[in-house]
Amino acid sequence: MRICSKKRVAEAGLERSPDSKRKTAKSKQDSAKSDVNGAAEPQFPPDLQAIIEAWATLSENTKAEIVAMVRAAE
Repeated sequence: MRICSKKRVAEAGLERSPDSKRKTAKSKQDSAKSDVNGAAEPQFPPDLQAIIEAWATLSENTKAEIVAMVRAAE
């Protein structure tokens, strides 16, 4: 056991045991992605999603050019 915020917490956490008979409910939104809090991820148009996915690999100059184009169009 370790102490966390002055309380004892088991190392294993709250995992179910292999012999647990309890069933888990299945979400009705199987196809929707969600974050840890259960909020659905936003859906973006394919062209915007491509920019989001590539953003981390773009050079700072390219990022600045994209931002400038967006701001000029506002």
